[in-house]
Amino acid sequence: MTLVVVNRKGNWVSFASDSRISFPDQGYLDIGIKVFSNPTKVSSMTDGETNMSTVDYSYRVGLAVIGGSINSFLVKDTIYELLQNVQHGSIRNEFSFEEVAKLVHKVYARTTKDLDFLRDASLCTVLLAGYCQIDKRVRLFKFEPYMSDDEIWTTRYSEFLIADGVEFFGSGKKKAIELYNLNPNFTPLKILREVIKDKDVPSVGGGMQYGDFLKNNFRILGVEDYELDENGKFKDYLYTLRGLNLYKDELDYLDCELHINYPILRAFKKEIDELVFCEYRNT
Repeated sequence: MTLVVVNRKGNWVSFASDSRISFPDQGYLDIGIKVFSNPTKVSSMTDGETNMSTVDYSYRVGLAVIGGSINSFLVKDTIYELLQNVQHGSIRNEFSFEEVAKLVHKVYARTTKDLDFLRDASLCTVLLAGYCQIDKRVRLFKFEPYMSDDEIWTTRYSEFLIADGVEFFGSGKKKAIELYNLNPNFTPLKILREVIKDKDVPSVGGGMQYGDFLKNNFRILGVEDYELDENGKFKDYLYTLRGLNLYKDELDYLDCELHINYPILRAFKKEIDELVFCEYRNT
């Protein structure tokens, strides 16, 4: 399972998650990618006279997956491929982002149905965020399974976070809401980090993942964090990206000409500055 935190402030939206993939009775991995930036291109039909088409939508949308790893990654891989090759038949060159959501729901529903033999072990929730040309704002949709009255798993989609706010998804949701209610000034990444550290929520763990919108396009950023020594003093910086620790161990940039280069979000700068200043003052 997992914890995904979605935050909305006006037309700005962010996704944050942990990186743990759990295998019941077998352990876990902390390198699962759960937040994605998906290039999305919608073209017009080819004109019979000019043999030309136009690209009428070209943005990067945000995706996040929660739940059964098989379903999550099959759905994600299929969506990633198909959203780059979409065509519309409208005479208009603008359309609502909900039309993209409807297409994603078809993919999600089909994959979920095909994995029905795995029952609830295969179920996942998918979150989608993208710029809407009609509304001139980012819209968010969630795709989730539910049990019908005749006890058959089916799927549905709905829009969420239409107004400003924070919403939590996954097995860490209960703990995250508890922290949010006790500490309303905590940022989404602060809440995520606290749940990751909580040993009572073993299904959430590993490094932090983060993405947000810049000029109506969803981007992935690394997150600057830090570690303390045995005395509780600042020890070193940590740069987490999709469950990986950049510039450390296997990804040490000193032994290779090439290195991974993502924008880094300084999410805990104030904490780090206070720790470093306190240490400097005591020397």
